[in-house]
Amino acid sequence: WLRLTDSGYGKFSGHVALTNNSGFASVQIDTDVQLNSEVKYIIFRIKGDKKNYEFRLKANISQAESYVHPFETSGEWQTIKIALAEFAPQYRGRKLNSANFNFSKIEQLSVLIANKQEEDFELLLDWIGVE
Repeated sequence: WLRLTDSGYGKFSGHVALTNNSGFASVQIDTDVQLNSEVKYIIFRIKGDKKNYEFRLKANISQAESYVHPFETSGEWQTIKIALAEFAPQYRGRKLNSANFNFSKIEQLSVLIANKQEEDFELLLDWIGVE
C-alpha cells in the first residue's frame, strides 16, 4: 500500500509473507521525468524502519527490466542521494549483464522490500527529486 498520511507523507507499509513464493512487497508510481545531461542523481527524503529496501527506475513502463539500487533506512528522517549511473538492471530479482541506467527519462519509480524474511514494514516518503 501507498497512502497519504495526515501529515502529507506517502506511507508504504504492510506485511511481507513468505507463502506462495512471494517474499516481497512493492509500490510503483508512474511519472514523466525528463532528464538531461546535467541531471546525475535521484534524491529522496524518507523515514524507514531500519530495514533494507530497493529503489527502482524504469525509463519505459513497458520494459521488462528495472534499474535497481538498494538503500538502508536508519529509523530517522534521512535524505538519500544516488547517482543514476549506479542503478543496475535486474529482471525478477536477477542481475542482468547489460549497461546501467543511461536513459533520458523516467516513466516509473518503485520501492521494493524483499529481505527474504516474514516481516512488517513501514516507510514514509516525503519527496523525490532529481539533481
